[in-house]
Amino acid sequence: AVTEVLLSDDFETSKPGWETRGAGDGAGGWEWGDPVGTFDGSEPANPKDCADGPGTLCWTTDNGPVDGSVLDNDVDTAQQATLLSPRFDTTPYKRTRMRFDLWYYDDNGSGSEATQDLGEWGLIQEDGLLDATSSRFRIDPTGGWIPVESDMTNVPRGPDARARFQAWDTEVDHIVEMAIDNLVIEGDRIVCEPLAADDPPHGIGDSLRLTKSGQVDLNWNASPIDATHDGAAYYEIHVSSTPGGGFAVEDTTTELRATRPLDTSIEFYRLVAVNAAGTSGDEPAP
Repeated sequence: AVTEVLLSDDFETSKPGWETRGAGDGAGGWEWGDPVGTFDGSEPANPKDCADGPGTLCWTTDNGPVDGSVLDNDVDTAQQATLLSPRFDTTPYKRTRMRFDLWYYDDNGSGSEATQDLGEWGLIQEDGLLDATSSRFRIDPTGGWIPVESDMTNVPRGPDARARFQAWDTEVDHIVEMAIDNLVIEGDRIVCEPLAADDPPHGIGDSLRLTKSGQVDLNWNASPIDATHDGAAYYEIHVSSTPGGGFAVEDTTTELRATRPLDTSIEFYRLVAVNAAGTSGDEPAP
């Protein structure tokens, strides 16, 4: 496998493709620039500096006036501040992850109010069909800048991927601020050089077995070799939420096993053997 950078931005220069939605100016909308610090009593609410020191630039949820009130430009009640990155293609990648520095402040009270607000991040496929958030940060303020690394592999792959960051102040008015800096999104891509083959491989038959613990473990037998079928160079794992269609290749492996995240949704699997001469012909309906 090789690791490649899909998107990298330290926000020190303005790069095209970033987009803000939801809350606007004065209501906590995302703003690129040198942050203006605010305090909620003795607690810093909006950062005074970006993660990598004074005088640098990052994205924050709306700067207020210098020496202004902490309530001037935080995310307002019933507002959702959304920041979207430029598009990038995750189609070839077996694994994806995002790293960035995060600031999140929320004076969210107690009882039922403690779960009303949140800061959220993930990858989405913005092609009109898929919109899947993969990770979220809820309730607990960070107490300053913290490094974050999140696995994004369970987000459907495609050519219209974007990083999405959201800050919500949902019901009761609280002080909500969020900021991000130094974003890097990486993908791990399998590079296979199939051995020479004259004939495509057999399929794996009914040998696929699943077990669940903290993850889903898939195991199967190797494609058999005979006079008209060469061995498999690798296997494609096709995944869908329904048995009759909607399958897409979610993983490739040269081994006879693979793992999937243990999710709340139902998944169906089909295994296809591949070599230089072709496939086993088991490709499910897309």
